[in-house]
Amino acid sequence: MSDNKNMAKRVMADIVSSPLVLMPFMVGSMAFAARFALGLKGAAAVGAVLIGLVGTLASAGTFLTKFILGRDDRIRKLVEASRSKAKLDKRKALDHFPPRLPMDGAAWEAKLNELIANSTHEKKVVEVSNED
Repeated sequence: MSDNKNMAKRVMADIVSSPLVLMPFMVGSMAFAARFALGLKGAAAVGAVLIGLVGTLASAGTFLTKFILGRDDRIRKLVEASRSKAKLDKRKALDHFPPRLPMDGAAWEAKLNELIANSTHEKKVVEVSNED
């Protein structure tokens, strides 16, 4: 359940942070702020309010469109990114595997036999015959 909530939050954050959603909202907000900060009156005030409304509504419309139509694709991309990050983390952990095997034959075989003897993994023995 928490994974679904987390994924929903990530999808919403991904959509909200899109430039197509942010830019109209910023333009609309700046138009509203300019109307009050500059003390615009008359036609300039009406223009600022209209630009503010258009920007805000365009931003909301873009958000809803992306949320309704593009949600599945965004979820797929987020899941793939999460899986690839997990694979990369696993590879990094394996790269820093502590016991290093020596390179010469006798020492290598002794170290390998020691690692096998001390292994906690279930051992599978395969019998090999040289019959032709």
